[in-house]
Amino acid sequence: MSGRIGTNLKKRLIFVAAALALAAALVFIFNITSPDEFFSGESPLWESGPCAELSVEFGAERSALPPELEDYVPEDGMIIAPVKLSLGEDETAWDLLIKAAKYYKIPVDAQGSGASVYVRGINQLYEFSAGELSGWVYYVNGERPSAGCGAYALSDGDEVRFVFTGGEGVVE
Repeated sequence: MSGRIGTNLKKRLIFVAAALALAAALVFIFNITSPDEFFSGESPLWESGPCAELSVEFGAERSALPPELEDYVPEDGMIIAPVKLSLGEDETAWDLLIKAAKYYKIPVDAQGSGASVYVRGINQLYEFSAGELSGWVYYVNGERPSAGCGAYALSDGDEVRFVFTGGEGVVE
């Protein structure tokens, strides 16, 4: 009888150890942080050295938004008004967005990482929330790059705009 109890105990210990290892791996892989940890850090605002300008704006027709999302869009459409941010070496448009989002405490939802990151939502405005072609696009110096925002390395003086569009283009 005690042999059976010992075998069950060993199985349980192995299961617990495997579950803990899996949980630790998930935290490491997905970089899970609390909101306080995510939003803490140094100011990314430009003081000297290389910089880039970032803005995040709603560029779709307001009438396309469901009423429950209207509160997430300021009257002027500017979620983050143009702001100069310090630019580190090899920083991308994605890095700049995350830097500003942390500073202004604006939630960003994305899928993937690095060069293959895809922005699904900013400030509760998600792809398809204003129509089947709506979502986030980005521009650098007025042009839409062919590379994703996580792959586009910025240069000193670049102007980056993340725009929520209804699929019909940007409403000016």
